[in-house]
Amino acid sequence: MVIKGKKIKKTLRIYPVYHLPCLTVRLLSLGTFLQQGLCIYGNTTRISLLANSKIEVLQCIPHKQGDTIYCLHGTSACLQSIHSVFIEDYKTMHRRLGHLSKDILSHSRDKTMGFPKGISFPKADPICPGCAKGKMPSKSFPTSESCATKPFKKIHSDLKSFSVVSYHKHKYYSALKNQSSVLNFLIVLAIPHEPERVRTCN
Repeated sequence: MVIKGKKIKKTLRIYPVYHLPCLTVRLLSLGTFLQQGLCIYGNTTRISLLANSKIEVLQCIPHKQGDTIYCLHGTSACLQSIHSVFIEDYKTMHRRLGHLSKDILSHSRDKTMGFPKGISFPKADPICPGCAKGKMPSKSFPTSESCATKPFKKIHSDLKSFSVVSYHKHKYYSALKNQSSVLNFLIVLAIPHEPERVRTCN
């Protein structure tokens, strides 16, 4: 951008970014910038976005002289400028490392090479939308209006694991339910993949 006749280069993070199929240019939404607290000042030569009503953070100029389309001239950020764009805090590291718990993340700070320093851990566990959605139960299957007329015509199966390995080294079990007779069968397994044994028991 040009401020008082001097060219100044700034590194900014524009968020959110959406993908529009078949779009060959990058569009900026002034409404989104206004909702984020920025102010707009404009004339025929440029449109400026101001933070705190005085700090110019973004500047757009006409595509060509006399044009009503304003463009932002910029390039993608290089790796050296990433730290100046993203704030490394507890929430960011929690999401980037696969939603680890606070205890595991605190150990990662000491055991992981290159882990950012100076991150403060909250005393209470903050609510993470991703963790909350991941722990929600799945939607139930729709009810079926038909029923099998012959035994073993339709079998419902599920594979579960025991919390402790049994005396005979069985860790898993396969639950089978015959829809016709509503009989349940339970087959213990040492490893989760024993299809031959399940077919033999059937």
